[in-house]
Amino acid sequence: MSPEFIARINALPDVFLLQGIVQFKYVTGISEPNSVNFTVDMSGGGKFFGKPEQHYAFLDKYLTWLETRK
Repeated sequence: MSPEFIARINALPDVFLLQGIVQFKYVTGISEPNSVNFTVDMSGGGKFFGKPEQHYAFLDKYLTWLETRK
């Protein structure tokens, strides 16, 4: 994937790139990180995995998204 395309995805308010595109409106759970990864559970049964060092950034972005939803 090109850097330009990744930048466009990251600029969208409702997605975050882990192993794939996670749409925030379908998140049903976020695990605490362990030494290997953390998981994001999606409605419909999907599960995405992130690196432990991505956890804080993901939570920050997710919380910001929640705060802007009114």
